[in-house]
Amino acid sequence: MSEKLKEKITSLLIQKKETEISIFLSENPKFNLFESIDDKNNNSIHRICFINSNTIFSIALEHIKKNKQSQDIKSLINNKNSSGFTPLHYACYKGNLEIIIKLINLGADIYLKNNKGLNILHLASQGNQINILAYFIEKYNFDPMSLDDVYSTPLHWACYFGCENCADFLLSLKRVKINFCDKEGRTPLHVAIFSDNIHLIKKLIRYGADKNIKDINDNTPLEIAEIKKKKKIFKFLKEGKKIFKCIIIKPPIQKIEKSIINVVLFFILYGLSIIANITFLMPLLNNKKIFLIYCLGNLINFIIYLILICFDPGVNKKENLMKYKKEKFFLSIIEKGGDLKKYCPRCYVKKTKNMRHCFICDRCVDNFDHHCYWTNNCVGGANYKLFITFIIINILLLSYNSYLDISIFLMRDNYNIICDENYFFYCKKFFKWYTPFIFKSISVINFLVSIIFDILLITLMGLHIRNYFFNKRIYKQILAQDTEEKIDILESITSKK
Repeated sequence: MSEKLKEKITSLLIQKKETEISIFLSENPKFNLFESIDDKNNNSIHRICFINSNTIFSIALEHIKKNKQSQDIKSLINNKNSSGFTPLHYACYKGNLEIIIKLINLGADIYLKNNKGLNILHLASQGNQINILAYFIEKYNFDPMSLDDVYSTPLHWACYFGCENCADFLLSLKRVKINFCDKEGRTPLHVAIFSDNIHLIKKLIRYGADKNIKDINDNTPLEIAEIKKKKKIFKFLKEGKKIFKCIIIKPPIQKIEKSIINVVLFFILYGLSIIANITFLMPLLNNKKIFLIYCLGNLINFIIYLILICFDPGVNKKENLMKYKKEKFFLSIIEKGGDLKKYCPRCYVKKTKNMRHCFICDRCVDNFDHHCYWTNNCVGGANYKLFITFIIINILLLSYNSYLDISIFLMRDNYNIICDENYFFYCKKFFKWYTPFIFKSISVINFLVSIIFDILLITLMGLHIRNYFFNKRIYKQILAQDTEEKIDILESITSKK
């Protein structure tokens, strides 16, 4: 084959000139598409798969059949370039299922690896091709824990290049070990530092990635972030555990399981506040209206709280989740031409615009706002207004409570006035130590607790008001920009790690 023909076909392929390529092949019927055309031993089929053109691939396939170049096509289609890549490897990296199926039908070996032991799952992970990953795992039972020559898994590669969709899919598989170490002792979290994708790093940690594992150089992910001067990631990983995680908006940097501890804590604090008011302070006011308003407000608040705990926050019910929880579900979606990026790999439902998967509840919620630790439930489309109502009522009750505490503290009347026994039990009748100093102390403590929680709730309410006017959700305030890296040359990928 002349060098001029090689240069011409290479130029046409790079420019994706379909008509010119068709004319070129018709004018050169003996042109061998499987012969090397560049210094990296890529042939024309390699190039076609890399430029990701179905039309040009069909033209090339027609040329092969028409000119009887398909006699030994099974071995030719598996030709490797100097890096050990076959045309199938390129097609998997680019995510072109149509070309992949045609290559397999022509005899492409799906189990071949390149010179560094990378198989099609590793390459699909590098290219963020979730459809290709699912296709080979479900159709051909590929092991999602496949290892290359340095024991890197597809999850390692997905994390290294910040491919969030593939990482999310792999993390949903039970067979995938999130803390698996390669030969250098690095977990997916270690290599995710290089991607500079802080959102992916957060996701890994919240699904159980261990921040304290050290590689063979005795470096933790935090230390790698410091060495590589990834300032944002270093700052994020350096943050300690939040003691009062239940009263902050920003989720803590750790895996969190659902727990009723915060609910129990709320009942204890809330109960103590009510007991302190009704038993020790309100008898001194001797006012039925104040007592009734206070009790009615707390009753309404309590009912709303129970609803927020028990009721659905907006889980997608348009489709029956259970009927999709079966083997090879994603394969059926792929074969119908669907895009798995539009589906949740854990809930098996098609995602809507504002649907998000809660990593604590492990379910998708429509119009997801955030996970509330106090209610041990998500706040979503179905209960968002009720949640806002709950906050407003609490702000009013706490403010009212603070006002009563101040009023009682400033009382100048005789503290020994006996209240109507048909209405209140006079505290001094049961507590002989109940003196002006005691009730003033109780009112001060109650006032301080009320003010602290009131400030927190007012801050939270202000955030929700701002989000309402700007049509946002809390999760968007803490979500980092997903800066997915675009890569042009595949050979350069494998040399970076």
